[in-house]
Amino acid sequence: MKIIHATPGMGAPMSEEELKNFLPTSKQNCRLATVEKDGDPNVHPVWYPYEPLHNKIYINNDSRKAMNIRRRDAVYFCIDDEAMPVKGVKGK
Repeated sequence: MKIIHATPGMGAPMSEEELKNFLPTSKQNCRLATVEKDGDPNVHPVWYPYEPLHNKIYINNDSRKAMNIRRRDAVYFCIDDEAMPVKGVKGK
């Protein structure tokens, strides 16, 4: 998993410790984006458990997302919190 700071100027990036505290306590879905066969984006909310020992996010998958990932290994995800101050995790 590669974590990126996708919104410079919108707060400081989370530290590794903040990330490991945020992901298991977030009540939000993960929004997962894949690329369709025709090049269009496919974005869906998915449930996820976070496994902190290996720093992995596991997602519910369906055959369409799996086919998109097999065809083009490009995935983007976002898990954010709507409470102020806004914070979240984005990655690819």
